[in-house]
Amino acid sequence: MTILMEPCPYCPMAGSKSSPVCPAIARHHPRYCAWVDPDSEGYRRSGAEAILAIARQEAIPSPTRAFPSLWTQTANLAGAVGRFVASGGERATAELQAERLAICSGCPEFVEGRCLRCGCRLNAKVLSAAEHCPLVPPRW
Repeated sequence: MTILMEPCPYCPMAGSKSSPVCPAIARHHPRYCAWVDPDSEGYRRSGAEAILAIARQEAIPSPTRAFPSLWTQTANLAGAVGRFVASGGERATAELQAERLAICSGCPEFVEGRCLRCGCRLNAKVLSAAEHCPLVPPRW
């Protein structure tokens, strides 16, 4: 069954007469438009790039740099856990978490929800009040 839809403004197929089918429906991605719409709450910068590439049937963009080694990431995690325990388990406020994520999402080191510098998953890292950005000088 083919579903014809008016493409959203961010649709990579908009204006394409060869494919009048919404990529979200065709590829079973109901949140496709939310992923690629920068004004959407569900927007994912790196995910949007990958989804757009899939929709255009291009190669998926990959970061030019790799994440740190597994050993380095493990050491970073151990340090983060130690700082969290030393702080008495103090969590950052919801406002501070949102501010940190907003700063990270605009950073070139932010790829697929992770930091290229330390390898941390930022949605977890911003929860701890004791954590900080690994850049010198830190952004938060």
